[in-house]
Amino acid sequence: MQDRQPLHLTPLGGLQRWISRALIAAAVCEVGYLYISLRLARFVDERDSGAFAEEVSLQRADDLDNTVNVVGLSYIAVYVSAFILSGFWIYRAARNAAIIAPRRDRISPGWAVGWHFIPIANLFKPYQAIREVYNSSISPDRPIDTPLPKLFIIWWLAFLSSNGLGTLSGEIASSGSARAFSNALIVDVVMFPIALIALWLWHTIVLAISNAQDRGITPIPEISSTNPGSPQGGING
Repeated sequence: MQDRQPLHLTPLGGLQRWISRALIAAAVCEVGYLYISLRLARFVDERDSGAFAEEVSLQRADDLDNTVNVVGLSYIAVYVSAFILSGFWIYRAARNAAIIAPRRDRISPGWAVGWHFIPIANLFKPYQAIREVYNSSISPDRPIDTPLPKLFIIWWLAFLSSNGLGTLSGEIASSGSARAFSNALIVDVVMFPIALIALWLWHTIVLAISNAQDRGITPIPEISSTNPGSPQGGING
């Protein structure tokens, strides 16, 4: 075997810290979103039961509408920021992984991001890309299709579930009826802990891979699929 050469990897620590901040902000927005959903459901119930005069109802509706707009715009802005930052991180981490353990059959850095936008394929291809990145980051000798710790599948299922429930909630609430708001609130309550789990686990994964790559792992000229290295410094399953 030839001597290993020093790597020129793109440092991930700085980007990882920005992602951490964005994910914390996203968690705060999830709390705010649930809070405003509960307030909105309570207002609809009180309005329909005639708990206050029409003038008071209109004023409260206007105040609540302003709050909903602020929370909604903040929610969208934070999640878009987190998504963009994560996209940059995925691309750089995948590019580093390809340097650490070059293989022709691995998902390219561009497609590691691009698969998120392809229907059906976005249900499993992004997970495959992260699996390849993690395995190569832990050890250049490790096959890229090595099964991941359970934490990863929990993260991916929570991510898909929270996205699906968020879409479902919006569809239910779009009719504007009191019953629709009530049903949407039930979905929001179910979605809330799942979304927080997805955010926390994604932070854990980003941190683990960033730390592994920033230690400066060196590649080998060829990868042997029959003699995988043991995972070191990764997430224990």
